[in-house]
Amino acid sequence: MKTLLILSCIILTFIGLFHFFFPLLFNWVSIIKRSPKEYKRGILATNFFFSLLTTINGVFSLILSVLPIEAIAKTIWFGSMSAYLLVRIIYQILFPQGAYVPIPSIKFIALFLYIVVFAGFSLSFINLLF
Repeated sequence: MKTLLILSCIILTFIGLFHFFFPLLFNWVSIIKRSPKEYKRGILATNFFFSLLTTINGVFSLILSVLPIEAIAKTIWFGSMSAYLLVRIIYQILFPQGAYVPIPSIKFIALFLYIVVFAGFSLSFINLLF
C-alpha cells in the first residue's frame, strides 16, 4: 500500500514538472499567437501555476507519506487529494485533455496516470480511516 502511495506521489510530481514544458513541447505559442496578449498571458500563467501547484502537491504528499506525521493530517490531505483526483478523472473522461496534440494516445496515458495516482491516494485515505 505504501509503495503505491509513494509511486503515486512521484508520478504526480512528474506530471507537474512535465506540465511546465507543455507550451514548448506542443508549440502553444503558434496555437495562441492570434489571441489577444491578455489571453496568451492567461493561458501561460494558468499552465505555470497548475504545474507549480501539482509539483508542490506531489512533493508535499511524498513528504507526508514517508514521515511519521499525525494520522489526522494525513487523512485530511490524502482525502482531499483523492477528491481532487476523482474530479480530475471525471473531467478527463468527459473532456479529454490532450486530444489535439500530435501524440494520439496522450489523453489515454493521462487518464491512466490519474487513475494510478488516485488509487494510491484513495487506498491510503481509506486505510487511514479504518
